[in-house]
Amino acid sequence: MSNNTESVKISKNNELNSIEVKRILKFMIKNNQKLVEEGKKSIALSIEGEGGIGKTSVVHQIADELNMPFIRLNLAEITVEDLLGYPITEFKLCKPNDENSCTWVSEKLINHYLTLGYNSLNESRMGYALPQWIVGHDENTPVILFLDDATRATLQLMQATMTLIDEQKFISWGLPKGSTVILSTNPDDGSYLVTSTDDAQKTRYLQVNMKFDVDCWASEFAEPYKLDGRCTNFILKNPEVVGGTNDFDEKGNKLKKANIRLWTKFFDTISGIEDFEKDLDLIMNIASASIPAEHWTLFAQFIANKLDKLPSPQDMLNKDEAYVLNEMKSLIKPKEGRIRADIACVLSKRLMNYCVTNEDAITKNQIERYSKILESEIFPKDLLHLSLKKIAKSNKLKKILQSKNLIKEFVS
Repeated sequence: MSNNTESVKISKNNELNSIEVKRILKFMIKNNQKLVEEGKKSIALSIEGEGGIGKTSVVHQIADELNMPFIRLNLAEITVEDLLGYPITEFKLCKPNDENSCTWVSEKLINHYLTLGYNSLNESRMGYALPQWIVGHDENTPVILFLDDATRATLQLMQATMTLIDEQKFISWGLPKGSTVILSTNPDDGSYLVTSTDDAQKTRYLQVNMKFDVDCWASEFAEPYKLDGRCTNFILKNPEVVGGTNDFDEKGNKLKKANIRLWTKFFDTISGIEDFEKDLDLIMNIASASIPAEHWTLFAQFIANKLDKLPSPQDMLNKDEAYVLNEMKSLIKPKEGRIRADIACVLSKRLMNYCVTNEDAITKNQIERYSKILESEIFPKDLLHLSLKKIAKSNKLKKILQSKNLIKEFVS
């Protein structure tokens, strides 16, 4: 067995983070296309997890990365008729003395076929038009069909989707060969208004359980999405404000938390405010109705401590070198007081995620600056090793590892 095999890390509850889920999705989508070529069926996948942790975003990102058409159906918002297509009357037309030419066409196409030399046999039947959401997709190009909120559908609709999930077809139509059906669901633990699934339904797909991971969110969503950096800093510093409904205090009381989807909406709402401290009252009024009180007061404390004014990745890479290094040292290793590991964590991860996300646009000077920051011993060893490990996977940024000091750290 190869010594290069990555160790498998699965949490106690078999929950995977978004990066691990994306890896599974990418493999399954490609493998489904291979299975179809072998005459086998595609395999569907269900992603179960708390609401608002980014299940939809993960699937959408995979579709973009694989350049595949993405169709999203929210099963909580549609009916069986939306899957079936609306009923139409079809008529049988044939060319004279040629039974092999016979075809069934809708009323709208009759005149077109008559001009091609077909004759009507005065036979009709009921058929179904293709659902509007699938019209226009190339029948030879595999798609990702995402059935969102699958267990929030009516029981009738859930039963109707069983063949679609298992066979990639539904009565009068089918998905292009090699397509993949993906579902998203919430836990059936009493916290969500969902319909329970039985064993017959569950055997039609494989399932993974997804959890929220703040580091994956910061690198895979916040940075590419260009979320307000001040707000990303807050979540990185205070990951405890984001969590699922299954978290309890020491007395067994369920803790109220705002999921990352709600935090993102809040952050986007206040992103137009240039000075958080100046408009703190406005920010708190916006937060008060949606964010738990203990958490928006924590955000207020974050602003009061001027942590929203931490240097941005752009500042660290572009401003005067001496100024940047002195500023970072004063924040992380103040002359009085303990070392601020929390600030070091925020700054190192923001810088790392920014450089990796914008790898193609990073300049030679910025790479050199990043290298000097890492060599400056501002960041603790664990954060330095984390940065070097991620940099090593980047074709452009791994030039940083040409530094003898950093190579020594990387291999230690």
